[in-house]
Amino acid sequence: MNNTGRRPKPYKGSKRKLLLSIDIGTTYSAASWCLLEPKQPPKFGGVLRWPKQAIPDAKVPTVAFYDKDGKAQAFGCEVDDDAFLQKAETQNWRRVEWFKLLLRPSSLHEINDLSIPKLPAGLTVDKVYTDFLRFIGTQFKTTFLTSYANGAIMWDELFPTMELILSHPNGWEPAQQDRMRKTAIAAGLVNALGGSRVKFVTEAEGGFDFVRDGNRKRRAMADRRELRRCDLRVNKIRSQAHNSSFVIAEVRKPCGQKISDFLTLVLVGGTVDITRYKVITNKPLVQLEESAAPTCYLAGGVLVTQNAKQFFKEQLCDTVWNEDLQIHHIVDNFDKNAKNKFSSSATDSFIFLGGFHTVAEKKIDRGRMKISGEQMARFFELSVREIQDGINLASKDATGQRVASRVILCGGFAGSPYVFSQMEAWGKRKGIHITRPDGPTNKAVVNGALAWALDQTVVSRIAKWHYGTDVQVVYDDENPYHHPYASHKFFDKDGSYYIRKGWDEIVSKGTKLSAKKEYRAPFTAVLSEDTTNFEREEKLYIYRADAPPPFLESPGEAALRPGFELICTVRGDLRKCFQAAPRLSSTSNIPLRKIAFEVCLSLGDTEIKARLRWKEKGRNVYGPAITQVSAE
Repeated sequence: MNNTGRRPKPYKGSKRKLLLSIDIGTTYSAASWCLLEPKQPPKFGGVLRWPKQAIPDAKVPTVAFYDKDGKAQAFGCEVDDDAFLQKAETQNWRRVEWFKLLLRPSSLHEINDLSIPKLPAGLTVDKVYTDFLRFIGTQFKTTFLTSYANGAIMWDELFPTMELILSHPNGWEPAQQDRMRKTAIAAGLVNALGGSRVKFVTEAEGGFDFVRDGNRKRRAMADRRELRRCDLRVNKIRSQAHNSSFVIAEVRKPCGQKISDFLTLVLVGGTVDITRYKVITNKPLVQLEESAAPTCYLAGGVLVTQNAKQFFKEQLCDTVWNEDLQIHHIVDNFDKNAKNKFSSSATDSFIFLGGFHTVAEKKIDRGRMKISGEQMARFFELSVREIQDGINLASKDATGQRVASRVILCGGFAGSPYVFSQMEAWGKRKGIHITRPDGPTNKAVVNGALAWALDQTVVSRIAKWHYGTDVQVVYDDENPYHHPYASHKFFDKDGSYYIRKGWDEIVSKGTKLSAKKEYRAPFTAVLSEDTTNFEREEKLYIYRADAPPPFLESPGEAALRPGFELICTVRGDLRKCFQAAPRLSSTSNIPLRKIAFEVCLSLGDTEIKARLRWKEKGRNVYGPAITQVSAE
């Protein structure tokens, strides 16, 4: 089954290949795959049934039960099965949910009203991720084997080289990607040597690729008649490789300058991802570039759920429903029904509490609670405001001028009638056209990730931080920045005084990063002739604020200055570089060699890559570098 709606050209590879996409969401997860066979169009499939699922559904709740020993006992729909629930109560199992948000980087702060559930004592988020990935992998294998007549033979052939695509929010950083890769290995989805087969895509990019490829005839970013009335010019950009198209609008400012940027928003359970793109070409394929650094907000659907849960606790505290398990069932019912159906503050909603009790003063009639439209709207208020503020900020350039007036919404939370109506009305007041696909978008990310893997649309990105490394700086008595470090300078082999931990920038914040370009920092090192250890280690840092200071550390301090963070370490064996280096004479008559090499940094893809490079006999040689991502 073609889950992405695409009609791509035949696969040009010489061997069959299997791609698996997994999206572990805050509240729901999903898995899809793509089978590539030479000279055949890609074949798509997905896990459409999960254990204990009453009605087949591609989504499975991202929930698990753990016993007192920290062992997983149930996943997904199993946690709401009556038999499991009874066992969970009697054996004191702990419910684990929203664990994805516990992986977030420290730089992505919680908003005031969101309280993320903590894990049971002794349980780590990495352990839960591993267990849940293993659960998804098991169901994927079962579905794959039964989808093909010779499924077992195909599995044995394809699984050892399978590529895994994991999606994550815009706010995740290299440390989160590294942890996700390790959990995928621990879950058995790839082996220990197959870490390079784990790829990452942001939810925003996957969401856009889903919009690009799915249901395009029914999906347009604007109605042409409305565009003519608004004096807009529409460019219809065709993705010729897939025989499909989507519409991008360009708005002309009075000065004649075009506004061709647009925003993609992925609204899901936990996060809201916002990315601004610009179309740079349409032939032979549509290609985009980021025109602003992506942003991420903890303002997804779980914030609505939490507000509702607090309301139910307060309203039902002195009733027969004042019990944790009852509240859980009530909130679950709210999530699956009233939350998804609510469309207007003028309409009341009804929540089934269970039983047949009536409490008139609390608007409960025979086990059904009436909630006013105004109260329902308050549940959504903070999320909607955060989304609107995010769009307002992302749609403007550094001077405050609006450069993007079109917004695509996708993701499960974007399917909320109330959220969309509020965004649409707000957009009209602001002159921003907000649209969403006609069909369901709750699998936008997991299916879009496969589209991303087959042909990547984004060819350049914007650096979110300054990237650089630490170097020894020749001490300059005439440089006022060096004076505080005078007592810390040291004498090196080449006869000069140096200061450690100078900042050497490789890429500055806001730089347009090409997917095909390497950014390099040159290094030299003087080594004695009798050197035996040629393992070289260089640390790469980021600086989050606008203007990095000249040194990473204050005088006499061992800690990094605020704003600097170690992001990864690149290692390589420079024995051959040393052997090719010229000999030097020294005042101490100690034979020396001066090696020259470069740290090469690739940032234009969805994850950071680094390696060492040097010259041998006039040609560039890349070392067998090992990149270690720094933990937070």
